[in-house]
Amino acid sequence: MIPTHSTVIVCLLWIGIAILGIFFPVFNTYWQWAGNFFLMLILFEAWRVYRLPNVTASRHVSPTLTLGKWQKVAVTLSNTTSNRYHVNIFDGYPTGSELLNLPQIHTILAHSSLTIHYKNTSSTTGQYTI
Repeated sequence: MIPTHSTVIVCLLWIGIAILGIFFPVFNTYWQWAGNFFLMLILFEAWRVYRLPNVTASRHVSPTLTLGKWQKVAVTLSNTTSNRYHVNIFDGYPTGSELLNLPQIHTILAHSSLTIHYKNTSSTTGQYTI
């Protein structure tokens, strides 16, 4: 979880009050109250981030991999949030597979979707689940 600017500012203020408490003991009480407020802010931030909807991804690929033939794979990312996300796109295939045009880095704008394409080929046989 990446803290917001308000969390960082409150944390710095809390540290500042702690430093003041070293030299002026009257600030120890304020430091304790600020710590309680800081804890409540962190819990609120965690709850808010937990409620954010996720970016969804779906991969469209042939269920079988033909040996030596490049097959096109499409990945669709959907962002239903009001935030913009920077994503690194990579994929895991069994040993013996080759990927073309991966990894990729993209930005998904708010309330939009993005479809990327790459190619895959297999040079060995085996039991693969895609």
